[in-house]
Amino acid sequence: MEEKIIDLETGKTIRLRKNADGENEIVDGNEPETEQDEEEIVFDLPEQDEDDEELASLTPEEAEAFKRAREEKQREIEEKGRAYLAQANELFAEGKKEEAEEAFREAEEYLGEEPEVIVGILRIATDDFTSVDRVGELRDELDALRLAEIEAREAFLLSHGDAIGATLENIRAEKTPLQEKVEAKRKERDGKFRAGFKVAAKRLLVSSAVTVVMVILAVVFITNIFHQSGSGFLILAIASGVLACVGLAFTLVYANKFLTAKHRLEMNADNAYSNDGRRLNALIEQEEFYDELSRIVTDEGESE
Repeated sequence: MEEKIIDLETGKTIRLRKNADGENEIVDGNEPETEQDEEEIVFDLPEQDEDDEELASLTPEEAEAFKRAREEKQREIEEKGRAYLAQANELFAEGKKEEAEEAFREAEEYLGEEPEVIVGILRIATDDFTSVDRVGELRDELDALRLAEIEAREAFLLSHGDAIGATLENIRAEKTPLQEKVEAKRKERDGKFRAGFKVAAKRLLVSSAVTVVMVILAVVFITNIFHQSGSGFLILAIASGVLACVGLAFTLVYANKFLTAKHRLEMNADNAYSNDGRRLNALIEQEEFYDELSRIVTDEGESE
C-alpha cells in the first residue's frame, strides 16, 4: 500500500511505499503511481524552523507530540522570563537598582526584546530618564525599543515623556553656550596654527630646493673632476656636498616642524583634544540619545 504526503505550503507531493523486499521507500509524487491500493494522507505541516528535519522523519502522532513538547518548553521559558520580570520590578520599586538591573537582564535572556524589559533596563540605567552618565551603553536597548509595536512606544512616551523632555532641555541648556565657547577658541587657535603651518611649509620648501640644487651641483662637479685638470672642481664638489648635507639637515628639521604644524591643525578640528571639547562631545551624544527617545513614536524615530 502507498501513502501520499502533500505539503500544503509548497504543494510538493511524495509517496511512501514498500519495495519488492518489503522495505519502506520514498518516491517522488510525480512518478507514475502503482496499481496498488493507496491511501492518501494529508499533513498540515508546521511552519518551517530548525526542527523541520526532525519533524519530517516522524509519524503524524509523533509530530503532534513533538509540537506539544515544544509548546510546553516555550511556556516554561515564558514563565521563567515573567518571573524574573516581576522580581526586577519589585527590586526597582524598592530602590535596589543593581539587583533590579540583573533581574531585568535575566528576563531579557528568556523574553528577548520585550518592551517592558527594555524600558526597565533604560529606566535603571538613566535613573528614570534623568541621568546621562550611561547613555553610550544603551544603543542596543534604544534600537530594540524603536522596533517595538507602536502601542508600546506610545505607552512609553505617555509614562516617561515629561522626564525625557526635561532632561533633553537641560542638556541643550548646557550644550549651546559650551558649543559657542569651543568654536570661538577653535577659531582663535586656528589662526595661530595656520600661520605656523604656512611658515613651516615655506621653510621646508626652501630648504628642500636648496638641498636638491646642491646635490645636483655636487654630481656635476664630481663628474667633471675626471675630465678637467686642477683641483677647482674637487673643491667645488666638496663644498656643494657639504652644503647639500647642511640643506638636508635643515630639510629634516623643517619637515618635522611642518608635520607638527599639520598635526596641530588636525587636533584643533577635533573636540577630543580639549577638556571643553570632550565635554561637548558627551553632551552631543546625550542629546542624540534623548532626542531619539522623544521621537520614538514618530516616523523619524521608527526603524522598520
